[in-house]
Amino acid sequence: MGNDRPRRNFGNSGGRNWDRGRDRGRGGRPPQRDRPYRQQRDRPRQFDRHPGLTMSPGKNVEPLGPNMFKVREGTRVRPATKNLIPGSRVYDERLIKHGDDELRVWDPFRSKFSAAILKGCASLPFKRDSRVLYLGAASGTTISHISDIVTRGVVYAVEFAPRSMRDLFRLAERRPNIVPILADARKPARYSDLVGPVDVVYQDVAQPDQADISVANVRAFMPEGTLVLMIKARSIDVSQQPSKIFAEQMGILKRSGLAIAETRHLMPFEKDHAAVIARVS
Repeated sequence: MGNDRPRRNFGNSGGRNWDRGRDRGRGGRPPQRDRPYRQQRDRPRQFDRHPGLTMSPGKNVEPLGPNMFKVREGTRVRPATKNLIPGSRVYDERLIKHGDDELRVWDPFRSKFSAAILKGCASLPFKRDSRVLYLGAASGTTISHISDIVTRGVVYAVEFAPRSMRDLFRLAERRPNIVPILADARKPARYSDLVGPVDVVYQDVAQPDQADISVANVRAFMPEGTLVLMIKARSIDVSQQPSKIFAEQMGILKRSGLAIAETRHLMPFEKDHAAVIARVS
C-alpha cells in the first residue's frame, strides 16, 4: 500500500518542486524582482504621494487657469493648485516648489474633477472670486483644491454624513473660504438662509436622483453660471448600462433648461463615472 500523505515543498532541498522556494527567504515571500506587475500598477498613486520635489518653471510646470497648473514629470502629467496654506497637506498629497509658490498635486484617483481635467475637460469654471456651492463635500479632498483656486471667493460645502462633516470642520478651521453645512442636498430650502447666489454648483452626491438634486439647487441658488455634475452610474441603477444612465441624466438637465457644454468619461481613474459640464441658458 502506497503512502497517501501529501508531498510537501521543502524549498531548494529537492523533490519535484524543489526550485519554487528559491530565493524567497525564511517566510517564502518572493523578492521585489518577482513582482514587477504590482509595482507598475501602484506607480501612478505613488507619484502623487512622493514627499516633495523642487521643479523649475518652463517645461515641467505650465499654467492651466487661475491658481491652477499642469505638472509634467517625464510622461506623467498631473493637475496642481497653488497651496493656500504653504507647508500644509490635506490628504498626503505631493507638494512641489515652483519659484516662490508651493503647488499641491491634484490626485486624479481621489478627485473626479482632476480626472476630468486629465481626460481633456476644457471647461474650468472656477475663478479667484467664484462663489461655489459644493454638494456632497465628503471629507474635503476636492474642496481643498477649489479653496486654493477661489482665494477671493467662497465654497459652501454641503455634506449629510456627520463623520465626514467632522473632517470638513477641521479643514474649514484652516481655510477661511470654506463654509461647512450639515444638510441634505435634496432639500435646498433647509440651507437657503446660509447660501446666497453662486456662480458654480458642483454636485458629487451618490444618490439615484443626481440630476434632480442638481436642478433643484441650480434653481434655488444659481440664476446664471455653471453646473459640474459627477454622474455615478452604479449609484443610480446597477442593472442598466452606464451609457444609458448618462444619457438619461443629461436628458433631465436639458429638459430643465440647462445647456450641456461638455461630457467626459473618467476611466481609468473612476469606473462608470462621467463628468458633465452644463450652463444655465
